[in-house]
Amino acid sequence: MQIYYTNNGREFVVSDYVRAIFDHGRLSIYFNGKKSSCPTELGSTFIVKRFDDKLSVQKVALPEDYCERVGYCLSFEPQKCCHSLEEFNERVTSIKEVYPSPKFFMHTNNKSYAFLVAKKPKATRKYAPLLLWVDKNITQEESEELIQKYRKYRKIYHDLDFTALIMSQK
Repeated sequence: MQIYYTNNGREFVVSDYVRAIFDHGRLSIYFNGKKSSCPTELGSTFIVKRFDDKLSVQKVALPEDYCERVGYCLSFEPQKCCHSLEEFNERVTSIKEVYPSPKFFMHTNNKSYAFLVAKKPKATRKYAPLLLWVDKNITQEESEELIQKYRKYRKIYHDLDFTALIMSQK
């Protein structure tokens, strides 16, 4: 299970035997009546897995680059993230030439974000994330607009509070 530190006191029930709590910069894991904890920071995410009597807790390393962090939240691989609107526009044509899709959809407001998705070949309602650009000075309203438009094509698999927090950390 992936858990997200978005606010103090947030608790996750991983299984009947495992629960995790984020509180004031610490992640505490309770497993079989035992507690372990480690320091962490707001905006961190962890993968917690239980295998019989063993527990695995791994911190997910988020990219340093703002656009790549947002891309992580929206399922864009780092190489699909652009560092400027100009780079995004330059790459659109070449992506369209090589990606086998009957339909492409691009949304941009030309000042803070742009994304390109394409209908997956032989899929009825699935879209592939192809390119993303997000300006680090994006406003909260523009962030919400980006999320709203993107959700028309793709499910956002990460916690929406986490995504909003990452987008606010510039």
